[in-house]
Amino acid sequence: MSAARASSGLALIVILIACAATPASAMPDSSTAYHAITGISPTRVAAGDVVTIRGVGFPLAPWRTRLEVDGQEIPLQHFKIVSPAEIHLTLQAGGASGTSRVPGEREHSVVVWVDEQPSNTAIFTEIGWGVVTQPRVFIPILVYLVLLAGTLLLQGGGLFLSATGNLSLSKIQMGIWILLFSFSYVLLASIWRDFIPVTPGMLWLLGISSATAVGAKVIAKKNDPDPPLRSRASRICSEIHPTLGTYKCEIHRCQAMLWTLIVLVVYAVQLISTMHLPDIPGVLLILMGVGSGTYLGFKYPKTVVRARSESSARRPEQSAKVWRKRPRRRPSGTSSGTSSGASNGDKK
Repeated sequence: MSAARASSGLALIVILIACAATPASAMPDSSTAYHAITGISPTRVAAGDVVTIRGVGFPLAPWRTRLEVDGQEIPLQHFKIVSPAEIHLTLQAGGASGTSRVPGEREHSVVVWVDEQPSNTAIFTEIGWGVVTQPRVFIPILVYLVLLAGTLLLQGGGLFLSATGNLSLSKIQMGIWILLFSFSYVLLASIWRDFIPVTPGMLWLLGISSATAVGAKVIAKKNDPDPPLRSRASRICSEIHPTLGTYKCEIHRCQAMLWTLIVLVVYAVQLISTMHLPDIPGVLLILMGVGSGTYLGFKYPKTVVRARSESSARRPEQSAKVWRKRPRRRPSGTSSGTSSGASNGDKK
């Protein structure tokens, strides 16, 4: 029993001596724990997108972590340590420098430094507008434009005309959004090589423009089932005066067209700057709906009054024709007396 205790005590003394002789650099330190990058998504991004770096051992303290892209350190305001396993990096144009956009495609390498210890390297690709010159992007866009031009030539401009030959503002609005959304979808799908998620604002705007076009056609058909063709077509923001024959600017048409152009320009600018389908704010959608409702509201009473005035002008002529066709009735006594008198005169 005493021998066992002596051997265990001797072993403990040996372990303590070995630990005392071990240098401090060989001791494990929690501050230099193992860290590595296990994945990165998405692998194809544009300037301004958020890149998610997944891994292990990322400390939450920002002063212990550095992020490098292409060997250049990223400022703290451009990345965020979400958890020990995830870091969000907001990509600047041109990588870490943020001075210029890439002309086409460019690969970037990212490294996470923790307590001056680097991790493994991860690769992602930045996309620029220069990729439109590549055949895989240029050919689908060219096919789309050829089909669009052929459709417009076959119709001869009748896609945007009403039954009377006037320019239909509601059809023009619907055509603008259909062409813009379809072209941007084909363009971005060719660039990113994937299906693009459609934004809710696109659906709402297409619904508003389609409902406006259908409502305008129903109102026009109800008020004048057989409208005459006009020799001169109305303009986008003006109509022909019914009596003077001159163009008259309509404020409700100008309002609808003005907000359409504003939303169109803002949408195009965001599309070019982000290379993604931009969503349309709800306030602008409400404003577009109010403008379309005002357009239909002004269209309905004006058509009704014009139809009533034309029908009232035709009523006296129709009644006169009926009066002239109606035979004049004479009293029976007068006609018989006249005939008997005439016969007596003949006998005399």
